Amino acid sequence: MVKATLNRLLHKVGCGTAKVSTVQESGDGLATDGERSGSSPAESKGGMAGEVTSPRPLVVGSYPTPLIEGGRPVALHFHGRDIPARRDPESGYVGFDLPDDAALAAYYRHEYGQESTDYYTIEANWATGKDHVGAIQDAAARLGITDLAGLRIHELGCAYGGVVAALLAVGARATGSDLSARAVAEGNARLDSDALICAAHGNALASLTEPCNLIYASHTLEHDPHLDQTLRAAADALDVDGALIAWVPNAVYLRAILDGFTSNPWVAYPDHLHMLSAGSLGRLADRAGLHPAAMWTKTFEDGPELARHFGPTWDEPATRARWRWLLGRLGLGWELCFVLTRNPTPETAAVRAEIERQARFEVELRNLMEKT
Repeated sequence: MVKATLNRLLHKVGCGTAKVSTVQESGDGLATDGERSGSSPAESKGGMAGEVTSPRPLVVGSYPTPLIEGGRPVALHFHGRDIPARRDPESGYVGFDLPDDAALAAYYRHEYGQESTDYYTIEANWATGKDHVGAIQDAAARLGITDLAGLRIHELGCAYGGVVAALLAVGARATGSDLSARAVAEGNARLDSDALICAAHGNALASLTEPCNLIYASHTLEHDPHLDQTLRAAADALDVDGALIAWVPNAVYLRAILDGFTSNPWVAYPDHLHMLSAGSLGRLADRAGLHPAAMWTKTFEDGPELARHFGPTWDEPATRARWRWLLGRLGLGWELCFVLTRNPTPETAAVRAEIERQARFEVELRNLMEKT
C-alpha cells in the first residue's frame, strides 16, 4: 500500500493536478489553545445559530458512505461501541455520527482533557499567545492586511485568553469566547477586563455588538457539532471586508495515508467530529455564504513516524524542508489552514479552482486506499 500510494502521490505532483498552495508554511504548529479548551458547543444547545437548510450539509453522519481502507471499514472504539468513520464521496472529508447533546456535554464535563492538566493552564495558554498572533498576521497578510492595530478581532475557543491578551498588546480590539467557565473567569481576572465570555460559538458570535474584521479559530471548529450553523453565524458577524482565519486537523495528512486514517494523532471521538480536508472547503464555504481566499497545510512534529517510511535521511534539514514543501504542495500536511471571507477577493477564483482540483485528487486517493 505504501509504495503504491507514494507512487500515485508523486505522479500527482508531476502532473500538477493536486496543487493546494504555492506557499508551504513551516515552523511550529498552533494546535494549543482551542484544541485544549474543551470548546464544544455541545455543552450548550444555544450553540446552534439556526437550522440546517442545505440539502447536503457537511455535518457528521450526513454521508452514508463508510470509510474503507484495505477492504475493511474504519471505526473508532468509544464506550464499548464501534463508531464508524464516514467519508464524503466528493472530497477527503471524514466525519462521525453525532452523539446526542447530553452525552457530548457529559463527555466534555467529565472526560475531555483529563490527561492534559499539564498544559491546559493559564500559564501555558498565555505563553503561546505571541505565536498565534504571528500566525494571524501571516494569514491576514494574504488579504493585504499589514497591521492588526485597531482591528476588531474575536477568537473562538479562547481558553484562558492568552491569544486575546497578545492581540490587545499589538493594539487590536480583541475579545474571545470559550465554554470553560473556569478558564474564562481566570483569563478575565488576569486581563482585568470582561473581554472573554463563556458561550458556545453560535451564541458568542450572535452576542457581538459590532462587526468583526477578523474571527480566529485555532483547533476548535473540528469539535463543533453545529459546524454549518457556526460558520453561518461567523458570516453574519463579519464586516463587509472581514475574514475567518482557521486552523484544523487535516483529514488527508500523509501519515494517515501511509499508516491508515486512525494513525493521525488528531483522530479522536467524540472530540473531533469533523476531519476536514482542502477539497471540502468549497462546499463548506458555500453553505455559510463565505468565500475561500487562501488555504495551505503545515507539517510539524513529524520525525520518527514518517522517518520509518523515508529512512534516516528524513532527519536531515534539507530533506525535511523538501518534504515539507512537497506535503504542502499536495495538501498532505498535518494541519489545514484556511481563510474564508465575507465577500470575494481577487484570489477567490483561483483558490476555488485549487479546491476543485484537490477534491478530485482526494477522491482518487480515498478510492485507492479502499482497495489497497
